[in-house]
Amino acid sequence: MKWLVRGILVALFVASMLFLLRMNLPKGQTKLYSVVPVLAMAFAWMWAESILNRRRLNDVKARLNHLGFSDSRDGRLHYSPEPNHHFFHVAFELQADWRGVPLRVAEFEYDIGRGRNAKTCRFFQVEAPFARDWPDFRLEPAKGFMHRPISQLFSQRLAASDVDGFAKNASLASDSPLVVSRLLGDSLREWLVRRPSYEGWSLQDGSLACFWRRSCDARAAEQALGRLAVFLSKLTAN
Repeated sequence: MKWLVRGILVALFVASMLFLLRMNLPKGQTKLYSVVPVLAMAFAWMWAESILNRRRLNDVKARLNHLGFSDSRDGRLHYSPEPNHHFFHVAFELQADWRGVPLRVAEFEYDIGRGRNAKTCRFFQVEAPFARDWPDFRLEPAKGFMHRPISQLFSQRLAASDVDGFAKNASLASDSPLVVSRLLGDSLREWLVRRPSYEGWSLQDGSLACFWRRSCDARAAEQALGRLAVFLSKLTAN
């Protein structure tokens, strides 16, 4: 649906520009009249994106409500604002006992950059209480050498005994990264190597969170719940 609407808008824009070119207007008037479809396209695009996003959020909430989730506003999100983050907004927060585990689900967004360079980043997050005495950590897809902060270029690497590919596939931030890596165990680390590229994990203030750096539809939201359940089950089996 989303790509269909975008395709229709692009087709209308191209058709309007071709119509102006075929009218054989004077050069000055052509430039003037071409501003109209450009502005109309920009406003129509923003309006359509807003409508589609609102519809997606309603579908996700309806699916989660069907699974037993209800509204929650405790505000406990695994989010650490950075200087270039603007306009932070929580789309929804829900909670439920799902398969015997108390879960909190949330989607939030913020902008990076200003003006024409602004980009909206959306996060979908599922978290559960974590009673084990582990160091806090944050596990994200590994950044390439050119995209790493200078402070991380010579940071402590994971132990050589890690499952092959884990250290290259994941960026593990913690005061005790080697301890966290050992506690995860071989089976769980091997499973994490095969995780989606947009998926990350964090342990903070006694809560374990699985977060996706993307917006989710109703089906994907339920898949994220399952990912957290698999993590906990593999941890129990270690």
